[in-house]
Amino acid sequence: MREIEIFGIPALFTEEEISAEQVLGMHCYELFSAADGTTFLGTVLTVIPVEVPESGERDVFDSDLMLDTEGVALTPQEFVEKYLSPVSGPDLEERYGKED
Repeated sequence: MREIEIFGIPALFTEEEISAEQVLGMHCYELFSAADGTTFLGTVLTVIPVEVPESGERDVFDSDLMLDTEGVALTPQEFVEKYLSPVSGPDLEERYGKED
């Protein structure tokens, strides 16, 4: 899965639908095309929940979704270890998908 940032939250993205076993206790969101509302675009996993209105849908604009162009592919387990490890934890100085 590719490491991204959505609404400022580190996340993983895949163009595939994923099974419940792959979620590993993370928050799972499916992205659909705004053009027709039915075309599946991919799945996003986060360790922090994304605020979603009561309708259950939230628009995602280009500026809301940042790809870490230099990042490596991570498995959900590697992502959880990277961001939730009590030993190393996240590098708070580093923001994925953002260039200074």
